[in-house]
Amino acid sequence: MILSEIGRGKIYAGHTKLASSLVVTETGAMEITVSSGSFTNTGNLSKGVLPQTYSLLNDAVCPVFNTEQGMKYYAGELVESQWQVDILWRSWYMGQDKPLVPSGFTVLHYIIFPFLVPPNTESLADISIYCLQVLAGFPDGTDGSNWDGIQTGTTGE
Repeated sequence: MILSEIGRGKIYAGHTKLASSLVVTETGAMEITVSSGSFTNTGNLSKGVLPQTYSLLNDAVCPVFNTEQGMKYYAGELVESQWQVDILWRSWYMGQDKPLVPSGFTVLHYIIFPFLVPPNTESLADISIYCLQVLAGFPDGTDGSNWDGIQTGTTGE
């Protein structure tokens, strides 16, 4: 099941240019699709780096394979390579290191955060799959003065 919660994919943009129109859906029992759309990062104004927008021009289909060999992680990251934007779909078994990013790719942001699939799984419907969701502004009842703590879950109220 596709989810997004504060601290697990859901981000409020606050006063920044952060934005995403990418949508993640389950398009089959063992398949996830990231729809075409765009992602705008916040840049780093203190270092003179302006926000930048990246466009995923085509839907990216991410298959999840049924395996009997053990618990397996999957993750999808927005990447750029030679001026093309795509989803890098990586998987690895529990207890192993996540595969390295291939040479020539720059990771921009997680779109599908790592999730664990048990052996012999036939459907993703009962697996929590956390995905990036960027919402404009601030959460209800907050503003710029108390937003960071709520965004990160570190408010000490």
